[in-house]
Amino acid sequence: IEMPADDENIEQQTEILSRLDMTGVDGIAISPLDAEGQSSRINRMPKDAVVVTFDSDAPQSAPDTYVGPSNLAAGKLAAKLVREAIPDGGKVAVVLANLTKDNLIERREGFEASINERPDDEGTEAGPAYEVVEYVVDEGDDDKCRELVVKTMEEHPDLACFVGMNAQHGPILLDVLKEKQNLNQIKVVAFDEEAETLAGVRSGEIYAAVVQ
Repeated sequence: IEMPADDENIEQQTEILSRLDMTGVDGIAISPLDAEGQSSRINRMPKDAVVVTFDSDAPQSAPDTYVGPSNLAAGKLAAKLVREAIPDGGKVAVVLANLTKDNLIERREGFEASINERPDDEGTEAGPAYEVVEYVVDEGDDDKCRELVVKTMEEHPDLACFVGMNAQHGPILLDVLKEKQNLNQIKVVAFDEEAETLAGVRSGEIYAAVVQ
């Protein structure tokens, strides 16, 4: 098992892939941090080994299979939860670790496609509008995430909802909003099942979490 020393560090993961001894390896499982940039390297893995991508795919490569959820559907679900959390519409900011992982690319695409979607049974009248004012990319750095979240709140004082698309974002958003006393104003939709995130859902401080 090989992991980057820093979470979501593309250069470290690519370096690991470049130095791995594939001699005699029967199977390889990888969660690519750079869907496009690492595809050619994945395609050069031993032809007689089973190659599996998990959690996040690399669509331009040719693994034997991908194990994981539909992240496009996850992004659409997150958008639906935002519409439930702020039914009157409003400004939304989305926090992501990066925009190179296929799972995050798909989550963003699903979210963008669905955030202003309306159920067929709501008729033709104009419904509430949702504006994504910022895609906050923190490169997997928790301190940078906190700084960017605070900056986003300062630039958009009427922000209505944060969406945290990685596991670490639920706890960070909860902590920052408590510190800034904005929990009553800004709703949170998170991803994954960190203990702090689930506790926030139970307490009502986080509206919901999308869990695979």
